[in-house]
Amino acid sequence: MLGLETVKALVLWVHIFSPYHSQCLSDFSIQNLSAHSLSAGMMAGDIVRGEDAGQRMADDALAAGLLHDVGKLVLAVNLGEEYRAVRNRARQKPQPVWQAEQEHFGATHAEIGAYLLGLWGMPFPILEAVAFHHQPAASGGRHFSALTAIHVANVLERSARQNEDFPAQIDYAHIAALGLCERLAVWQKMIRH
Repeated sequence: MLGLETVKALVLWVHIFSPYHSQCLSDFSIQNLSAHSLSAGMMAGDIVRGEDAGQRMADDALAAGLLHDVGKLVLAVNLGEEYRAVRNRARQKPQPVWQAEQEHFGATHAEIGAYLLGLWGMPFPILEAVAFHHQPAASGGRHFSALTAIHVANVLERSARQNEDFPAQIDYAHIAALGLCERLAVWQKMIRH
């Protein structure tokens, strides 16, 4: 019932997050990140199914959701205090954390995560969704994809939590270019239930 890529993503997700659940990484909550990733992945899969875009794309969207923020974990575990300072700077400006990451490290958690997942052999639709989940218009994609689904799911899930200093924003240029503006309300309603 689960596609191979979904099973691989689930195994990676458990393997990546489980060693850190008991660790305290300053103000960075592994449990919140893990819960967000699971929820966003499930939402992204629901969005794809709502568009009747096929099981393969739904599997890719779920996998991308589970893994889309793995770059945050890489930064928090390996550059703890430095990453904390970057996150604090983003809060003070205020600006999205991914923009502060780009300014400080020259790369975002999305790009770092996609690179790592590429080394692990994940397929292109998942890599694209992870790499561009904050800026889907930058991908150059012109069709509804797992990227679109995880972008919307990420924003909606973060908005539902309402614990962000700088809330994630929908990339309306991307949604408009795909001709899907009217679908946003449908996706929001579908996800609330």
